[in-house]
Amino acid sequence: MVRHPFPAYNLFRKEWILNLDGNLQSESGSVEMIAGDYIHQSLYYPLEKKKPDGAEDHCHSFDEVIEYVIFHPEEFSIDDDSEYYSLQQIRFLKKLREKMLDVRKRESGFYDLAIKEGHDSGDCYWIMPVKISDCETIHDEDVTGLEEISIAGNTFYHLLLPLFEQYYDCDSDLNRKRYLSEGNHSHFEFYLEHNFYTYEQIEDLLSELDEMNPSETETILRTK
Repeated sequence: MVRHPFPAYNLFRKEWILNLDGNLQSESGSVEMIAGDYIHQSLYYPLEKKKPDGAEDHCHSFDEVIEYVIFHPEEFSIDDDSEYYSLQQIRFLKKLREKMLDVRKRESGFYDLAIKEGHDSGDCYWIMPVKISDCETIHDEDVTGLEEISIAGNTFYHLLLPLFEQYYDCDSDLNRKRYLSEGNHSHFEFYLEHNFYTYEQIEDLLSELDEMNPSETETILRTK
């Protein structure tokens, strides 16, 4: 009796195979490839740029796409071919690409500091001149912000936080009078709390930032 080919998993070799006549294999590889051979149809994920080896400009499994993003996040883009990907896959790949780019920048000492005019409610630090009411304890409603800029949170943390901690004065009247739901006044607060600086402190901070050696910080400042 001749048995029809069927996909099977080889436990000994830990790979998928296309079985012929019960034990002979004609093909081995990922489950997507074997299933594709079985139905004579393959998955197709186009890439806008060819792979670094100059070979194909597409993948036949989503695992291959993920590997491509991990190793080549700078080159990866599917803006013109999004119809080949589900919404869930697009969100997954976008998040993975952002993470990999961030890792590359940290490893190389390169940071792309996005300064946005106005309030960005995302993962940002907000910097602004303020007017403060004359009161014993400073609550949020006692602080009126003027023109505001927003700086990406991860970049602020890695590049600017040391300077802001250096110039933070825990003994100033304003910082001692602020109301804190958690934490204390002795250090820079991170989460939705005010940190007050004088005009002179900000001037000194900016002067020190200007004196940083660009070749050491390798920092690009750009506005959005």
